[in-house]
Amino acid sequence: MPAFTEEQSMLRDSVARFARERGGLDNRRQSSAEPHGFSAEGWQQFAENGWLAAIFPEALGGIGGGAEEMAIIMEAIGRGLLTEPYLASVVLGGKLVERLGSPEQANALLAPMIDGRTRLALAFVEPRSGYDLFRIDTTLKRSGSKRVLDGVKIAVLNGDTADTLLVTARTEEGPVVVIVPRDAAGVRIDGCATVDGLRGANIALSSVHIPDSHILGDPTRAIDALEYTIDLATAAVCAEAVGAMSELLTITTEYLKTRRQFGRALSDNQALQHRAVDMYVALHETRVLVADAIRGFDERLLGDRKAVVSAAKAHTGAAARLIGQEAVQLHGAIGTTEDCIVGHYFKRLTAIDLLFGNRTWQLRRFSKAQLQQAPGR
Repeated sequence: MPAFTEEQSMLRDSVARFARERGGLDNRRQSSAEPHGFSAEGWQQFAENGWLAAIFPEALGGIGGGAEEMAIIMEAIGRGLLTEPYLASVVLGGKLVERLGSPEQANALLAPMIDGRTRLALAFVEPRSGYDLFRIDTTLKRSGSKRVLDGVKIAVLNGDTADTLLVTARTEEGPVVVIVPRDAAGVRIDGCATVDGLRGANIALSSVHIPDSHILGDPTRAIDALEYTIDLATAAVCAEAVGAMSELLTITTEYLKTRRQFGRALSDNQALQHRAVDMYVALHETRVLVADAIRGFDERLLGDRKAVVSAAKAHTGAAARLIGQEAVQLHGAIGTTEDCIVGHYFKRLTAIDLLFGNRTWQLRRFSKAQLQQAPGR
């Protein structure tokens, strides 16, 4: 793996320190109980420390980082099991705006988000879409001199806490992304806590009037921008999973060393040593694949990007299941209780496996991408 630059090392140290101070079961419960499902104070610290700006170009008020800086932040979020909506607002929402929006739209939407004053959410999953990004039933149609948006979006990450929604829709010309204020007439948001302790929402859109200025960027570029954003978000949750699995391995090995049965530590049992080694190997295999997916992300050709991201996500899903299940098993019955943080990590890892395509779907996508790149095709 490549060495960090001095700036990346400083970023890693600062966000890791924050995760240590703000992580843990008690802090997670307190944050999840907040009205937005996360600490407003913690989110403001994200802004003040420059983490919301880290992956955006300087021309848009950012610091000029990229996928590697994103991965550093997401790994720390995974280690601390933090609930701040970095994935939803910054990676999914912010990077789509940067990639697709006009300069005027990007400045208007990103500046307050980077300052921590507003949040974005990307609404792209529908009741019939599955993992197909472009199976879109939500429509944007002309009605006289206006455009009208109708449809239903489900499982919108932090959709109930966002100030602005970015909604995928279908037109006669093809897919578009529409900017929708949360308080627009005809928008109904039903939010809830998710099984992993974060927030999600189902959103109904009924005859929502959309001015032309609220169509994000050039519609002919929407497909490429959406595919890029979802691939980036997929790599982001892989990095988060690496952080969570790393912390689970540390917690579990410490438990094996300190828990005693029949007069000796559990770690003296060779069979349990082997299981811990399997966890270690799975973690480090995943770390290598995720690092490969992150490295040079923006320079990769589309087919290569799809292949390395899907390979990383598929392996992450398998490793997360192995490490999560073993951590629960090696802790015994306590590992399944709400008072043990192991089960909370396991829930988040399970949710990550399902996000943006589970292992089976990613393996099919990987195979297709590899075949398309094969010589002679």
